[in-house]
Amino acid sequence: MPEPRWSRVPLAELPPQWAAPAVSATPPTRPQDEPIYSQLAAEWRGTGRTLPGLQDREWAELVARRTWR
Repeated sequence: MPEPRWSRVPLAELPPQWAAPAVSATPPTRPQDEPIYSQLAAEWRGTGRTLPGLQDREWAELVARRTWR
């Protein structure tokens, strides 16, 4: 029987650069939006436009419809 092509390596033997990043107990702080973005987002929100990072009402309605048969 031929030698297996791959072998298992215990996690303790993995090189440090392959280690998973440390997980912090506290979530990272979100940076404040730039004033120009805040102004533009307020303007878009006032006209009913979609904003990045928020749910799009029109899209939600479209995907909730039944498919054609």
